[in-house]
Amino acid sequence: MDPGNPRHDDEKGHLIVAAECPAIGAVQSGVQSLRRLTIWGRMGRRVAVDSHAMPVIGQDGAIQGAILLLHGRLLGNVAGAALSKPA
Repeated sequence: MDPGNPRHDDEKGHLIVAAECPAIGAVQSGVQSLRRLTIWGRMGRRVAVDSHAMPVIGQDGAIQGAILLLHGRLLGNVAGAALSKPA
């Protein structure tokens, strides 16, 4: 697995393609989403997580990117990642 392109699976174990990515969806729609995902850890282990994707909206009202919060029992607590919208 390429660490720069992590694999994420949906609730049914199917690979999530870019068009179905919660963070990309938040950027495109401007709406937050809550979803159960499976991510692949560094040792190739599957970890079930709850994801919360939220758009980041600037003072001018334009969407600047998204934040993806992941929470799972094996993660210890909350892990977060930010997605910036290309300029």
